[in-house]
Amino acid sequence: MILATFALVSLLLCASATIAQQIIPLSESCWYPEGGTECLPAPPLWIDDGTEGAFSLDHLARLGGPILWFSPREFLLLERRTSDAPGSILQPGAGRTVYYRIREVRLRGGSPQPKLPDDMQIADPDATWQSRDPARPIESLDRIFIQYFLYYPEDRGIGGHAHDLEALELQVEMRRVCIGTASKESGRTKATKQVSECWSGATIRSVSGSAHGVGWYTNTLRVDATRDTVLPLTILVEENKHASVPDRDGDGRYMPHYDVNRQVNDAWGIRDVAGSGWLGGPTFRAELVRERNDQDQVCPPNISDRLRTYYRFHRREVNGTGCVGGGNQRTYTVTRAGDERLCAAGKPKTDEDKLYDLMNDKQFCRPARDTRIVKPRTPFGVGLRRVLTEISPGPNGEFGFQNAVQRLSFAYRYDGGHGVSSILPLGRELPVIGGWAVVKLNAIFDTLDSALPPVERGSVEVLYAPSASRAIDWYTSVGAEGYRSAANAARVWAPVGEMGVRIRFSAERVRLVRFFGGRLGVRADLKSPIRNARLIYEFGAGSW
Repeated sequence: MILATFALVSLLLCASATIAQQIIPLSESCWYPEGGTECLPAPPLWIDDGTEGAFSLDHLARLGGPILWFSPREFLLLERRTSDAPGSILQPGAGRTVYYRIREVRLRGGSPQPKLPDDMQIADPDATWQSRDPARPIESLDRIFIQYFLYYPEDRGIGGHAHDLEALELQVEMRRVCIGTASKESGRTKATKQVSECWSGATIRSVSGSAHGVGWYTNTLRVDATRDTVLPLTILVEENKHASVPDRDGDGRYMPHYDVNRQVNDAWGIRDVAGSGWLGGPTFRAELVRERNDQDQVCPPNISDRLRTYYRFHRREVNGTGCVGGGNQRTYTVTRAGDERLCAAGKPKTDEDKLYDLMNDKQFCRPARDTRIVKPRTPFGVGLRRVLTEISPGPNGEFGFQNAVQRLSFAYRYDGGHGVSSILPLGRELPVIGGWAVVKLNAIFDTLDSALPPVERGSVEVLYAPSASRAIDWYTSVGAEGYRSAANAARVWAPVGEMGVRIRFSAERVRLVRFFGGRLGVRADLKSPIRNARLIYEFGAGSW
């Protein structure tokens, strides 16, 4: 009797999450972090319950592969070249392939701090990590950034070209997770009736899709800011041009501010009409995207039974022709980018100039040993990073294919005299309405006779613009302008305002700024009554 009881308890512990989900109906279940009660926005990508494989970076990358959903008018489908959607680089018809590389691994702090292997061993994608393993303790992993590369033999439409290398980035957080019953409390979904066991798990914090090589256009879904993201992840692929955007609820429709919730007015989304040679305007509109059909999905090779069940519950496929219903046999293989035959010594090996530039720009061939390893940060460092993120908006390396330099903006300015203008990346993205409020500095010089000419007038303003990257958009600013009524008099400050139009041109080959353009506006002193209205213009580089 004692042996039978012991065996039963052992069996229950091993079956763990699977049995827990059978005990708790899926409609009522809730995953939550150990030590917390608030439900996670999506189930874990992987859990250490003994049924989903041993953890390694390679295994995680294969599990994270998304469902790719193409337009029914995608030229690769119409021309029966489905094995190239996405394909193997410079091998037409060789089979659907998604490449990956681990861009960064962040380690978790805490006390006591476990002894960690060196960076080379941490970066080894095949190394197995286990709970409380003295050699590679999974508890020491914090964030893992996985980049996926999608190769298409051609980009058709506006600015079409041979060779098209698109990319996605998944940000995964390692944490202990538990399962319980969900209930509503004060508008928040919390876990009650919690089970007694928790597991090491991998949860998705964000997914970012590149769009036409411009960091500002990146389509980012912060999964940790949602409550209803459906896994496996679904990615919508732009018709013929192949920009990638997350589909939060897997319904095959792109909805700005829902499927993308960061830099919402600048995110490109997808615009299927661009594949026909027309853009349809500077902003996204629903009629620019075709409706997707389940049979046009391309499927990841490793969907766990747990996520299949979750997906079926939250999103019903039509006639079972999608990836989870079992009727779709279009799967891709997942392979390491650095193992590609066209990579040698960490550099692309090809005579195709366009392909070389694409692979080099995205660091496609960077070997696993060069994975960035970030050691645990101090509490002060974590807090400082959080504050800087809040007060300095715009692109940063946290969400893939971006860098902070793309926030800069500077220009020649004419406002009754020659001067300069600059945007300081201080401000924030506004909630609800979107757009940006940032600090703008202007200086108009007395003369241009010296290297450092004296400033006749200078101003500090807050500028609002709905977008930092659209081809054409409006802006408005208010602030204080200082001037001298006489040569040696004290500087007098007075309120000023300005509004006008901002025009931008993409500068694809200029990594530093990405945009050139100008500004044309009307400016006035905001005294009572309003006075000194005049025309201003600027020419320069950068965003905003």
